[in-house]
Amino acid sequence: MTPSQADAIASAVMHPDHRRDEIAARQQEEMQQLQRQRRAAAIGLVGMAAGGLIAYQLGLPWVKGVLYGGVPTFCIAKVWLDRRALRG
Repeated sequence: MTPSQADAIASAVMHPDHRRDEIAARQQEEMQQLQRQRRAAAIGLVGMAAGGLIAYQLGLPWVKGVLYGGVPTFCIAKVWLDRRALRG
């Protein structure tokens, strides 16, 4: 390796370019989106448990209670978290 090649590699490593910043920003956004999805799923699980418990107390099939409690809760949580992220 010549000294000019070593200098070129060293400057490329030491001075980040715009592509590296764009990739980091995209990865950060993807990580935040995944975190919002996980939160919505956790809230949906709580809704499923509550729906199953309510269905059990009312004498209804627990599967319907789990679905009626979990799906709307997840959707509402997903929309709420996404809108909150858009506002900043």
